[in-house]
Amino acid sequence: MLVIYNRTAKTVMGTIVMGMFCLGILLAGIFPTSVLVEPPTHRGLIHGLAALIALFSLAVVMIALGRSFRKNDMLKSISK
Repeated sequence: MLVIYNRTAKTVMGTIVMGMFCLGILLAGIFPTSVLVEPPTHRGLIHGLAALIALFSLAVVMIALGRSFRKNDMLKSISK
């Protein structure tokens, strides 16, 4: 995904949201999830919150990249 991101027109917001996605995935990977039967632990809450932030950021980045594909002649065919 970063290879495609480097070939497209970048914006400040897109770069920030891509960083949020990377940070969210990193945090979700570091902190283990808690079992659903037990009361949630701090690690489980951090894992869940980081995963939600990462998934929301991924959706925003996908929309932003799709729009920027229209400006690139090589990637215009997959922008729809």
